[in-house]
Amino acid sequence: MGRVVAGPTCPVFTAERSCPPRPVRALVTARDAVGHTIKSTKTARDGGFALTLPKGRYWLVASTGKALPRCPKVRVTARSSHRTRTTISCDTGIR
Repeated sequence: MGRVVAGPTCPVFTAERSCPPRPVRALVTARDAVGHTIKSTKTARDGGFALTLPKGRYWLVASTGKALPRCPKVRVTARSSHRTRTTISCDTGIR
């Protein structure tokens, strides 16, 4: 289980102005150590996603099909009968 979000969402942060990360619609792909695709899914409107993976270590890659936001790959470990939660935090490019 996880969520894909992007930030920053405002060019200037202040104490009075909240700019939380926004959900991202993306294709999330689980890849093994050599880069083979194991499973993919699309995020929901809230950026949430769920993948059921065999026990092991994976890279999660979120792709929007656009240059921005840029999403780093995230390393996760799937264990039997255990839910792993992760957040993929993408960069909007706003500075």
